[in-house]
Amino acid sequence: MATGIQAKDVWAACDALLLAGERPTIERVRRQLGRGSPNTVSPLLDDWYRHLGGRLKDPGAFGVPPDVPEPVMQAARHVWEVAQAEARRDVDQRVFEQRLREAMAAAVANVEAEKERAAIADAAAFEAAGRAVRLQAELARRDAALAQAQRRIDELDRELSARTGPSPSRPAP
Repeated sequence: MATGIQAKDVWAACDALLLAGERPTIERVRRQLGRGSPNTVSPLLDDWYRHLGGRLKDPGAFGVPPDVPEPVMQAARHVWEVAQAEARRDVDQRVFEQRLREAMAAAVANVEAEKERAAIADAAAFEAAGRAVRLQAELARRDAALAQAQRRIDELDRELSARTGPSPSRPAP
């Protein structure tokens, strides 16, 4: 028959979470235990919080029992030092990875902004090129109209000269 969650189970899970640098919550305790309903864990977690202050004041509450042999203590100290070094390395790695993610996000944002500016510049250049083509076409039409007008003036001038003689204001063609 399966046994339910006991106060000692919740307290041990809370202590482990606290030592790992995490704040014990209902969901974290349940995850730590691998079982338990929120309705069961919640009052036991509250009880753990109520007694935590007193346990912290008691120097022997988290201490090593006096009958632990020295070689075991040395091994435990070594394991603790290695665990702390690994934790620091993990924290350093996470900080580095976070900074790298932030730098990559900033770089992507810069690239996207540059793409947007390039698209705006391309659109402006396309519009300017179209306007230049339209202006060149208008200039060509006006040049053609001017040339036609000049030919008509020359033709009228020749007709007038043929009828009356050379014009005093215009030299003969």
